[in-house]
Amino acid sequence: MKKWLTLAILALFTITTFAQEKEKMVDKKSDKKEMRKTNRSQRATAMRDMTPEQQADLQTKRMALDLDLSESQQAELLKLNTELAKERAKKREEMMQRRQNSNGERPSSDEMYKMRDQQLAQRQKIKEKMKLILSAEQFAKWEANQEKEREKQRQNFQKRDW
Repeated sequence: MKKWLTLAILALFTITTFAQEKEKMVDKKSDKKEMRKTNRSQRATAMRDMTPEQQADLQTKRMALDLDLSESQQAELLKLNTELAKERAKKREEMMQRRQNSNGERPSSDEMYKMRDQQLAQRQKIKEKMKLILSAEQFAKWEANQEKEREKQRQNFQKRDW
């Protein structure tokens, strides 16, 4: 009887200990998720604080590593990326002004249509310029990377807490 009682007490302590460890593991996982969100937010803020030229330089270097670009391709892409970064900064500034002036109103459906149409036209223009700069193999890889990034953005958008 003593053996059974000892085993029951030992089992009770063991189960309790494992349950506490599991809670700690869950806490660690949620802490990691929060840390990733914070880091992502900090990185995004840091990117916004950079000048368009700095953003373009980093983007070009990333592309050079990923696509194995030649020096002339890097130079052309640096020009293109600088132009695009300046346009993005300008658009961001316009959007911030619009938000401040709109008093929380959402854009109308016509305005949304125009913005979306401009985005698609811009994407097409970039695609055509990239075709001229990159080889067929590099272009295919670049397009695949663009699609992966868009998919990541879709997933992150769906994960947002509204």
